[in-house]
Amino acid sequence: MDRVVDDEGKVRDDASPLLRQIRQELIQRQGQLRKQIATILRHAKSEGWIPGDAEPTIRGGRL
Repeated sequence: MDRVVDDEGKVRDDASPLLRQIRQELIQRQGQLRKQIATILRHAKSEGWIPGDAEPTIRGGRL
């Protein structure tokens, strides 16, 4: 059981090869989305659509 669940009761990344792959892909896609959001935000700032000091906030997986 310790090989699948960690001390906090969460399923470990290495519980299965497929789970590891899915979680790695999720991390990669989150990084890609952050880059896209940053690009959109820079454009919006340069066009004067939003204040220059505006920053994206992600809480609970929501933007």
